[in-house]
Amino acid sequence: EAAEKLLSEGFTPARTMYIAVGGDEELSGKRGAARIARHLEDSGVRPEYILDEGSVIGDGVLAMADRPIAFIGTSEKGQMNVRLRAEGNGGHAALPPRHTAAGKLAAAVTKIERRPFPASVTPALRGFLEGIIPYTSFAMSVLLANLWCFSPLLKLVLSRSAKTDALLRTTQAVTQLRGSDAPNVLPNTAEASVNVRILPGDSVDGVLRRYRKLTRRYGISVDVVDSSVPNEPVPLSPIDNPGYRAILGTISETFGDVGMTRYPVLMTTDSRHYRNLCPAIYRFVPMVLTSAEIDSIHGIDEKISYEVIEGCIDFYHRLLRRQA
Repeated sequence: EAAEKLLSEGFTPARTMYIAVGGDEELSGKRGAARIARHLEDSGVRPEYILDEGSVIGDGVLAMADRPIAFIGTSEKGQMNVRLRAEGNGGHAALPPRHTAAGKLAAAVTKIERRPFPASVTPALRGFLEGIIPYTSFAMSVLLANLWCFSPLLKLVLSRSAKTDALLRTTQAVTQLRGSDAPNVLPNTAEASVNVRILPGDSVDGVLRRYRKLTRRYGISVDVVDSSVPNEPVPLSPIDNPGYRAILGTISETFGDVGMTRYPVLMTTDSRHYRNLCPAIYRFVPMVLTSAEIDSIHGIDEKISYEVIEGCIDFYHRLLRRQA
């Protein structure tokens, strides 16, 4: 919409701009963004920066802040789906062994959940926290400005909520369990799927090694789910880039007195497919959303308002003009 509006105004950019639209973002982007990125790379295209979806402007989302905050994603967690599999002997449930395949799997899952990944104040998290200092109280600003001293306290505070705990560590969510097809039949195999979001500093291989070590005593096999393609965390993008400065300037011009900070994106975006094209990748959608609206994403009755859409168009219209 923003580009068509500019064209209708007779606008001609002085340099090339690419709008890359894929149709399978929710299915990993392999047929969309991945192919587009390969085509651009093969064509020798080297963008100054890349802007994709990601974080938003949170209104009332950050309790410690005195205004809405624009979170500009400068890093991104990796992600993978891990399969835990226990083997057993099938048969009638009236004659069970001491430990069934399902029982061994349950013990392994319980151990994994009791052993979360360690908390860490990464450079991306440090940049985010330092960025919100101007919008917090004096006491909070003292804490955030002296993380070398207060990081243990910060970890304790952030780990109390699932929304902030995910900033600190690689997360693990057991999402699927499979066993016997009938309540009176012993399963030959039992499986669990674990969705893992990998913090920068951890890796796909590191996650697999950790799970194999934790579940070895139960005879569990640990592999990547067949249908999924794991991806490593995306490195931190620079903030001394003209594109980053243009994004900040356009946010201020469009939305007025909002705070702005770097942010370590917790979800997965298509921008990871472009990591070979350019190190300066930013993840931001110019939507002003409340906590309730953010919580509705991927939920029942997910929606945004016409006013939010209009704000998005206005932002991109201004950004494209600024970058011309």
